[in-house]
Amino acid sequence: MNMSFRGDIELMRGVAVTLVVLFHLKLAFIPSGFVGVDMFFVISGYLMAVAFSSNDARIIEFYERRARRVLPAAMVIMLVFFAISPFIFLPFEAKKISEPFWGMIFFAPNLAFWKIDDYFSALVFSPTLHYWSLGVELQYYLVFPLLVYFLGRKPLPFILVALTSLIACVVVTRLSSKTAFFFLPFRLWEFLAGYFAFALGGGAILRKFSDSSYGVITFAIAILGLIIYSLVPVPQNQFPGIYALVPVLLTSVAITTGLSDAKLNAVFGVGFFRWIGKISYSIYLVHFIVIFVFMYSPFSAWKTLTIFDNLAAVCVTLLLSALSYKYLEIPFRNRKLINAKQFWIGLLALYLVCASVILIYGRLAYFSSMREPDIQKISNAVDDIGEIRCGKLQKLMEFGESSCYLHKSDHPEKTVYLVGDSHMDAIKHIFVNEAVERKISVRLNRDRCFLGVGQCSSSEVIKQIKAYKVTDVVMHGYAYENFDYGDLQRLIDWASENKVALHFIGPVPSYSKSIPESMYEEYVSKSKVIESIDLKSFLASVPLSYVAFREANKTKKGVYFYYPENYFCEPLCKYSDSQNIYYYDGHHLTLSGASFIRPIVSEIYSRPSL
Repeated sequence: MNMSFRGDIELMRGVAVTLVVLFHLKLAFIPSGFVGVDMFFVISGYLMAVAFSSNDARIIEFYERRARRVLPAAMVIMLVFFAISPFIFLPFEAKKISEPFWGMIFFAPNLAFWKIDDYFSALVFSPTLHYWSLGVELQYYLVFPLLVYFLGRKPLPFILVALTSLIACVVVTRLSSKTAFFFLPFRLWEFLAGYFAFALGGGAILRKFSDSSYGVITFAIAILGLIIYSLVPVPQNQFPGIYALVPVLLTSVAITTGLSDAKLNAVFGVGFFRWIGKISYSIYLVHFIVIFVFMYSPFSAWKTLTIFDNLAAVCVTLLLSALSYKYLEIPFRNRKLINAKQFWIGLLALYLVCASVILIYGRLAYFSSMREPDIQKISNAVDDIGEIRCGKLQKLMEFGESSCYLHKSDHPEKTVYLVGDSHMDAIKHIFVNEAVERKISVRLNRDRCFLGVGQCSSSEVIKQIKAYKVTDVVMHGYAYENFDYGDLQRLIDWASENKVALHFIGPVPSYSKSIPESMYEEYVSKSKVIESIDLKSFLASVPLSYVAFREANKTKKGVYFYYPENYFCEPLCKYSDSQNIYYYDGHHLTLSGASFIRPIVSEIYSRPSL
């Protein structure tokens, strides 16, 4: 068998990309088509082993070949799509593409997507989500030559590395399947499975076996097994873990066994899948973007594609992929057409263009000024939010702590501890801004939680009070019916004995649907969508458990209750004005909306310490 080119590998690529495309079309009969990516990882591991099969393999030449193979097509397609995105999507949506674009520039789109959300989430606006696997591939290309250099070519060290990666993958999948899914260390064993397939398949005995009837049957069973496995509902929240073993092992068996071109060509339909395999990289780059555009509806209200839509998306994908293969892949891989010097200069120029376009688009606010004022206001609302929780730098500075400083003052007159969920996140910036003008330090609980539960429980809050000499605790959250009022009562009793002030900020008016999305629907339909809330109806919606808790404690010394509705409802509750929208969904305040509770923050800060 020819080790430099194998038609059976081409066929396997065709099968793998077909499974992935069908999965992304959200076809019910193929719930686990994403295992096609695992097939690609094993195939890549095999091909990288082929590239380093000779002792005189040059690392620089290896990197050049990999760069020619992967980067030009990936960057040009991403650049073109990003350039036209403001004319397809709303400005705030187009902005979301820039972060993974930066990730691609730095060979780490997988890390950008890990930061954003889960691969299987149906709510995330990520038209370039499929680029995550390119990040893992690129990182493996960087790592593999180093593994060969440091581990040599003996199998035992590679086996130990692969087993370590597999065990870590299984363990981390249980703790955070998203982390195991996106990070190379927990996918390394899949690539190394391809390396082992090369080590086994390079033997004369297995090459002879591949041309026998037993070899044909083994190869066919492995491919059929991969297709059948994609039809089985694999638990997505437990993948990769042990569920990735099946596609990895079956792909390894197929590669190890192999199949000669003579045997392949005797099978009807193989020629089509080999052609799909030949342009599979371009198909992979293009397909998700095309499908996403077909499914797109503003605010992630995805359309369900009809059979005609699916066929149209596939046809557009194949057409664009064929063009990409002919005009991007082939020319850049041709070292006679583009020599090494020209390639690296051109690639650098392409990277500079990509970075410049991202910066220019950001500066122009993704052409939002071209949109009507109502659309600008809606887009601004979705972006009118601050940094989530503690911020990455502060987490590193206070690693392992269950709370963090949002603002630290020298010799503070007060130390305020903010406790709550994402609703506290929405208003914490007002506390910080006010604290900067005063001698006040502000801390925040690190993980979101219901009041009285987890990090918001009395025992955890008391620990923080003692550790940081907290003088005032401010509590605010959502779903007031889920608070542990018994635990909160214990906190009140302890605080009154220890002269710590407790401040409870009540619920803000909330709506059943996202305000920006509803306002967009009103803009399009020219009809009323948002149901108005007045003070009377809001008060009737406040859980009785919270009302009873408030009434039982409102006269206690050192316990204070605050009423956001006094600032939002007059008596009709406000959700926007001519310039700003006060919510970025149905119940979380934007920074503009949070400014309404500034009088509450001033009152809290102005109260004398107990």
